[in-house]
Amino acid sequence: SHRIGVRVPIFQTVYDGLVIGMLYAVVGLGVVLIFRTTNVLNFGQGAIATTAGYLSWQLTSEMGLPYVPAVLIAVLLGALAGTVLGGIITMFMRAASAFEKSVATLGFSFALAWVNRNLFGEQIQAAPTVFNWSARIGGVAITGMGLYIIAISGLALAVVFFLLHRTRMGLNMRALSQDSMTARTFGVSENRTSMVVWFIGSALGALSGVLVGAFLQLDHGVMTTIMIQSFAALVLGGFGSPIGAVVGSLVLGVASSGITTFVDSGFKNTIILVVVLVLLVVFMITAPMLAAGLKVDLPHASTARPLPPAEPIVVTVGRDGGLAVGTDPVAADDLVATIRARLGARDDRPIHVRGDRDAPYGDVV
Repeated sequence: SHRIGVRVPIFQTVYDGLVIGMLYAVVGLGVVLIFRTTNVLNFGQGAIATTAGYLSWQLTSEMGLPYVPAVLIAVLLGALAGTVLGGIITMFMRAASAFEKSVATLGFSFALAWVNRNLFGEQIQAAPTVFNWSARIGGVAITGMGLYIIAISGLALAVVFFLLHRTRMGLNMRALSQDSMTARTFGVSENRTSMVVWFIGSALGALSGVLVGAFLQLDHGVMTTIMIQSFAALVLGGFGSPIGAVVGSLVLGVASSGITTFVDSGFKNTIILVVVLVLLVVFMITAPMLAAGLKVDLPHASTARPLPPAEPIVVTVGRDGGLAVGTDPVAADDLVATIRARLGARDDRPIHVRGDRDAPYGDVV
């Protein structure tokens, strides 16, 4: 019986941690998508989430709209608010640094928070909920709302990862995140792709606001706490990795649930912050060592065997590649210069650009 008593808190901790971890993941993935593509850290995500949460409450409780349309409208309006922010940064702050753009999102967050307080008041509200049932399975308390959050968050994450890895827009997003100059050379529209990223990232933030409001409560400070926790999860998983953001969020969710179960909850945020800082310091210390361990000693030039003649690099530019090879030699020269810069000074292989009307986008043969 003693062992069963120990197992039940552990299973309960894992279940509760998965619920809160999925909320962290939805918020964090939206931040990561925008950061990877635009190098802007969107501090307005929490305010957008708060707006969407209050809108869902307003539409259902005050206006009598059914739950599903209310949630869809709230998420859509939150996504549009984030897209407006992204458009302002993309169009009017083109020459600003990434730091200045990130500070602009912080100003947007303060402004939107002020609007929220004036529109919705200061009172704590209960967002609309669904599946209001609970059951005990093997001693673990399972709630319908918890399963709903896991399912909806998981579906949203799956859709985003499908978009990233199975669509042309996802290819453009990943290309911009890796090398924006080369992506533009191959015809990727930076403005259009950035707007799509801001829309998707803000929609994830808005969805998290609706879910958090239903799971916890609606007030003007709850999303601030969620945002702090999600940023901590991004430190664990890495700001540049969508998968790392999700994994870090789930790990932090289970860890925070465990701390709440076995430690006084008043110290939860402090303990989590200390753990994240320790892990960050450990990562900063060990990362150079790991990198040094992966270095390969190259033979000295006097003892190395002569290399065979280098094969030329042939770049086939299709009709969708944004270049008219043969009629626009300047564009072809720019492409060669870009590839040469990417290869580095040590790689002196000849580069040939050829046009092929039947070739797909940016084939490199």
